[in-house]
Amino acid sequence: MGCDVLWISPFFECAGKGTAIDYNMHGYDTTDYYAVNSLFGTEEDVLALVAECHERGMKIIFDFVPNHTSSAHPWFKDSIAGKNGKRDWYVWSEDGKGSNPMGASPAWFYNEEAGAWYYAPFWEHMPDLNYKNAAVQKEMRSVVFYWLDRGFDGIRVDAARYLIEDGSRSADSDSTHQWFTDLHARIQKRYKAPKVMLGEIWLERRRDSLEAYFGSAEKPEFDLVTDFDTGRAQLGSVLIGASSLPDASYENPHDIKGAAYAAFLCNHDEYQSRLGSVFGNDYKRITLSLVLAALRPPVPIIYYGQEIGLADMNLSGDIRHRGPFDWQTAQKLLEQSDSSIHVLQKALALRKQYATTITDATVEDLSPNRGQCAAYVLHPQDSSQKDMLCVFNFSANDFSEYIFTKKQKPLSVWTKDEMIFATPEAEGVGLVLEDERLVVTNIPARSAVVFLLDQ
Repeated sequence: MGCDVLWISPFFECAGKGTAIDYNMHGYDTTDYYAVNSLFGTEEDVLALVAECHERGMKIIFDFVPNHTSSAHPWFKDSIAGKNGKRDWYVWSEDGKGSNPMGASPAWFYNEEAGAWYYAPFWEHMPDLNYKNAAVQKEMRSVVFYWLDRGFDGIRVDAARYLIEDGSRSADSDSTHQWFTDLHARIQKRYKAPKVMLGEIWLERRRDSLEAYFGSAEKPEFDLVTDFDTGRAQLGSVLIGASSLPDASYENPHDIKGAAYAAFLCNHDEYQSRLGSVFGNDYKRITLSLVLAALRPPVPIIYYGQEIGLADMNLSGDIRHRGPFDWQTAQKLLEQSDSSIHVLQKALALRKQYATTITDATVEDLSPNRGQCAAYVLHPQDSSQKDMLCVFNFSANDFSEYIFTKKQKPLSVWTKDEMIFATPEAEGVGLVLEDERLVVTNIPARSAVVFLLDQ
């Protein structure tokens, strides 16, 4: 398909294990960070997967869950009993007073054996580790190094915002930033080959707080930071048939080498429904969503099944997003040259071919004469590279002519154009560059085209 990194969900031994299709074995309730979930296989199987990825020229990262463990973890049992120096490995309180940073649910739970309250904002059975304890910090760094030493190319850090509480501040604390900055530095020092840190930072419409997780050029924190705003704008534009892209025209940081946002249309969590549940069997809109995600500056994360328009299961909770892959549908789509899979392959190939143009670009949104279409120009940092014009028709209507105006320099700065990508049926789209406006002609419903622009 053209993906070059595989992110696998938690594969460690966990408390909640089951094989029934309606059983939510999410894996975020770890009982042993050094052991592989027996339902998945063995450590040898994991290492074979790593080797197969590398054989194909791909990288592989694992889901690191540092904030909490299962209440069934031996560490927590020792903490309750006050054994083996583990009492302070978790966050305990005499009164259990305090709010939950994620909403109205309780964050503190009383344990009779310990005679105290423990902090577990995600769930009663997933208590938070205490990172004010140096032994906890050392152990969790050891977990990271254990698996990176075995060939993994990086980590996706779960719930990174909530790692360390500073007084009344239970999210985005200075201590949390400091810990991840230190971990990044240790990883870069320990390994010759680059290792990546992707942070799950679930923040929406709080760009300054989100961007802070990149750190600085002198002290980088995360290489990739999740961007939940972009995915909502992308899916929303295709769903309503009108552009909301200017509300999320976010660029990757230009002052930190290699730093980038990472965005998805849907994922394993309570974020957005799967494409098949949003659009049904409307593969034009499914394909348009995939292309849009591939041609924006943030690094696209493709949740398995997205490429075939997989739908949610008829279940409640986030388990509905975690159903089995539909291999029969995939095979049918592979046999169709203009299917969502093949169009996505072409879009990802284009992204690789023009990697710096897209990823490092500044984004200039053009003003449409109506709201059903959107166009933006990606201006590369390297002035020797050509500008890239991306045009999307989100509506169910064909347009013989669609007009955009430029907000900044006059359109006459561009004198030539070359189409380098088009969704099926959009190969006949034309482009006229005038002094005051840009005219797109013959653009079909729910389609996308990309042009290179010469100055």
